[in-house]
Amino acid sequence: MFELSYIQQNFRSIQRLRSVEFTRDFNLEDELSQANQTYLRLGLQTKYKDSLSLNYNLHYLQNDGQYNGLKNDLNLNYQTEKNFAQANFSYLNAEKQYADSLNLDADKSEFLRYQALAKRKIWKSVWVGAQYAGESNKREDHVNATEGNNLSELSFRWDEVQAMAGIGDTAKIHAQLTYYNRRDDSVRLGVMQRVSKSNGWILQSKLINKQDQRLELTGHYRSVEYVFDDIKHEDYITGNIRWYKSFFRGGMVVNAFYELGSGVEPQREFEYVKVTDGTGVYKWTDYNGDGIEQLDEFEVAEFQDEANYIRVYTNTVEYVRTNKNGMNVSVRLKPKELLNSENKFLGRWMLQGSLQANNSLLKEGKTLEWNPFVESENLLSKSQSVRAGLNFNQGGKYKWSSGYTFSNQESQTYVFTGAESRDTRSHLLNAKYSPWDKFYFLAEGENIVTESNSDLFESRRFTLDSWRVKPQVSYQIESKFSASVNYTYQNKSNRTGEEELNQSNLGTEIQWNDGAKSSLLATFNYIKNDFTGNPQSVVGNQMMEGLKPGNNFVWQLMLQRQLNSFLSVNVSYDGRKTEENKTIHTGNVQIQARF
Repeated sequence: MFELSYIQQNFRSIQRLRSVEFTRDFNLEDELSQANQTYLRLGLQTKYKDSLSLNYNLHYLQNDGQYNGLKNDLNLNYQTEKNFAQANFSYLNAEKQYADSLNLDADKSEFLRYQALAKRKIWKSVWVGAQYAGESNKREDHVNATEGNNLSELSFRWDEVQAMAGIGDTAKIHAQLTYYNRRDDSVRLGVMQRVSKSNGWILQSKLINKQDQRLELTGHYRSVEYVFDDIKHEDYITGNIRWYKSFFRGGMVVNAFYELGSGVEPQREFEYVKVTDGTGVYKWTDYNGDGIEQLDEFEVAEFQDEANYIRVYTNTVEYVRTNKNGMNVSVRLKPKELLNSENKFLGRWMLQGSLQANNSLLKEGKTLEWNPFVESENLLSKSQSVRAGLNFNQGGKYKWSSGYTFSNQESQTYVFTGAESRDTRSHLLNAKYSPWDKFYFLAEGENIVTESNSDLFESRRFTLDSWRVKPQVSYQIESKFSASVNYTYQNKSNRTGEEELNQSNLGTEIQWNDGAKSSLLATFNYIKNDFTGNPQSVVGNQMMEGLKPGNNFVWQLMLQRQLNSFLSVNVSYDGRKTEENKTIHTGNVQIQARF
């Protein structure tokens, strides 16, 4: 096997030329370094009696005047009916040169990676195995290193011993238990020193694997002993359970997932940074008119022309120990199959429900938090959601259909400004009727209650009660053309303040597409906001969704065209007009190439 490549120093690439691990394999900072680069690979592969195989590769890399590296890779595989063995070795010896003006010795760099694994089947599907793996990576840095033997802080060393046993086939029912012991070294005061020792257990299993039922269980326990007295010893645990079950001939289907974990995470602060107009996510509204950007004056932008800021998180030097848990359960019920009935009317009904919960809490001692619905003062963040839906005549073969959906979402985050929470509860009722071919009448009614709370910002403490009705008429010709006219009336009121909104929204939408090559979308909305209260406030912005009191006009035109098998172009135009402001026009052209 032979490979030779040469890249001239003036070559520039907008994407990666080689594998993701290329720079790491040669201890490089960048794949290309504005120098003439020569890469050579020589390979040898051989087999013996279909049980033993050997693969050897010699790699040579040169960046003129900057770097020379020679790497050896050796891979061995041995497999019989009862035995399996694998060994991988990689050795690098390289030098990095400095400019003559710096008068510094070259930085030597070398690493040795190794991994040896052996397994033996001892009885039917029962097997045992062992593995030894590690890496020693030593890099010099004559510019920054001032102590010891010029070792760079990027140098490290680790090794790990594993013992494992298992039963079954990983493609079917199986279980595997692994014990490991690991040692980690790093550069401290210019010398490679022991940093930590750890050991742990890993469980991986698939206990049930049938068409109507599956059960998987994984777990990982790790105990870390730090060598230095100023760092406490830590115990970590992670694990999850996945379960799927179909009951009563598919009349009841349950999907469940539960996970548990512990670890550390940095305390996070954030700030808003201005970017090129229209390329951000957030907008800034000077609510108090002082001309100073304050944290409670930033919102997610409803319109792209206002999205001029991004949120940048900065990790502090302090880390906190945390417990995490999560649960996700979904249930689907079909009465006809559930009752084993031939009644066609029952076959038109379906009930679906889901429950999600994710929490992160401060960890105290070695305790774990198992309850996904915990209410605690140690909560750092939580996200909980309950959703249930009842549908009648679901699908396109019926002249009319209807549905009801209940949703309850709770979220809380804790950052350096304190805790912020938002709870939303909604009831949605919808109906659809098709009196003639291609014509549809749709109607929606919804009630939403949103509660917002903040420890620091009083402006973010409010409760909004919203009622909405939306009738719509649509005309559709298969999937090629559709046109609709709709009217939406909303009433929103702030239970904790004086703000109230009566909104009327008259809109139209046209969609057209020509097979898989072209599509066109055009929308126009006239929105009248009858608002009571301070429109220049957080609550006012939330209620009017970024629009202004009085008459508002919003329109959009979007064209997508597939030019060939890998190239497409998207053109969009957005417009907005309010009583107080001039018309705002926003255009965007995007070309996508898929390779």
